[in-house]
Amino acid sequence: MSHQEPSRPVEFFRNKSVLITGASSGIGEELAFQLAHSGAKLTLAARRQEELDRVAQAAATLSSTKPVTVVCDVARDGDLERAVAQAVRHHGQLDVVFARRLYPERKLLRLQSLPSRHSAMP
Repeated sequence: MSHQEPSRPVEFFRNKSVLITGASSGIGEELAFQLAHSGAKLTLAARRQEELDRVAQAAATLSSTKPVTVVCDVARDGDLERAVAQAVRHHGQLDVVFARRLYPERKLLRLQSLPSRHSAMP
């Protein structure tokens, strides 16, 4: 997929730690490019490491920081929590989560109940 550089960065995301699930293709991939250009500190999560690496490499050309990648299947217990932990470990916090797929209700509740330094956006 080829991407175009965004015409205007979104200032809100500058220096924010952002986790994107489903980041290896489609909407998640384009979101990664847009947010990288905006100066966000990205954690990219998806099931395919090779595709994550490709997206991270392309996003790194739009930003001063290289995205963190996490192989993650949100349907598998523990994967989402591991992705959150990796984002916090690498960036020191997690400000925004973009979830490309609906989570089972119990996973969403667990994500929303994380300590207050995390923020989950429905």
